Amino acid sequence: MAREWSQTFNADIRPVDINCVGCPSDTGPLFGYCATCGIRVCAREHGIETCVVCADYPCEQPTRWFSRVPEAKATLEKMRGAS
Repeated sequence: MAREWSQTFNADIRPVDINCVGCPSDTGPLFGYCATCGIRVCAREHGIETCVVCADYPCEQPTRWFSRVPEAKATLEKMRGAS
């Protein structure tokens, strides 16, 4: 992913730079990207902190990422179980 984004944005983006710090955060490694993240935008539009508390979870937004970032699904499922 870091390699892909480095090419897409013509920037030196390292794997450590793209670790998601969660939708509720207002800071992060690539906060500029976070502002356009479909998952984050959707959660904010629904007035919720994160998609795991949404009645429509899992919808298309997070599901698209699960195949690319299986750890994200595990993290969200843990959060959903704790809420």
